[in-house]
Amino acid sequence: YPMDGDYVLTSNIDLGSEGNWTPIGGANGPEYALVEGERVFSGTFDGAGHVIEGLTITYDGSAGSQKSNASGLFAMIGSVSAQDYAEVKNLNFTDVSITHTLGRGDIIGTLAGDVNGYAKINNVAVLSGSINIKGSSGGDLIGVGGIVGQTRTNTQKVEMTNLYNAAMVTVENSVANTQERCGGILGRIHQQGVIGSLSSCVNVGEVWFKGSAGYAINGYSSSQDAQANTANISNCYYITGKDFGSSSAVSEEELSEETRSVAVMRRKLLSLNRMKTSCPTIPRNRWNTIRSPFTR
Repeated sequence: YPMDGDYVLTSNIDLGSEGNWTPIGGANGPEYALVEGERVFSGTFDGAGHVIEGLTITYDGSAGSQKSNASGLFAMIGSVSAQDYAEVKNLNFTDVSITHTLGRGDIIGTLAGDVNGYAKINNVAVLSGSINIKGSSGGDLIGVGGIVGQTRTNTQKVEMTNLYNAAMVTVENSVANTQERCGGILGRIHQQGVIGSLSSCVNVGEVWFKGSAGYAINGYSSSQDAQANTANISNCYYITGKDFGSSSAVSEEELSEETRSVAVMRRKLLSLNRMKTSCPTIPRNRWNTIRSPFTR
């Protein structure tokens, strides 16, 4: 199944019985922030409103020799072509459990470690779970987010919208990094660029960076004053944590009916999907049961 194919999810998936998930594209390699190659998903993936339950990753990047380690459903999502965007949409996650010990340059997010270049992420929700980052000797956190770890290459072409996260994101004290490359939605936007758009996001999950409240929407690359931290970020809300001024802290009661309905709608969808469809156990070598190709 090619990494540039077009796919539609036709039923819910229970990955809990699959054990330790390896990201599509592989868990490690010589580089991060790629927009093409065998580790990058450059096609389209339509979740069609279905649920991936029990995504579980326990990974020790310190044990390997590669420069970059990734945890997520995908390692990286991106494209080099303005005529052929990579796109993931209409996908829900629940009961996410990621525990990642850092290697030399690591990217972590429920959906993907990296999103770069001509890429669109739309209508993705993480309804429950946790992401926990542990330090190691020589470990380097490049980015961790409830949805995506970082965007770094050709960031101005990246579009991320209609995102919801309720998973707790925790960076432990053992992590050496002082830069808070950690966010409830997106771990960081590299400071040498600005994102095309990060909009209509809600984060209700707690974010903790080395014992203190972290950034609720997006963390920062190397500088808290970088334009990348605020440019083209709009209509994003959170309940706990902090931000750079481009997002809004609100109480649960203060969330608008429209914003609150995102969570309500997704929970109803999750309940209905569970009633209608039993979640099959998916063998790793049967990608066709996970991703059904359709005609371009």
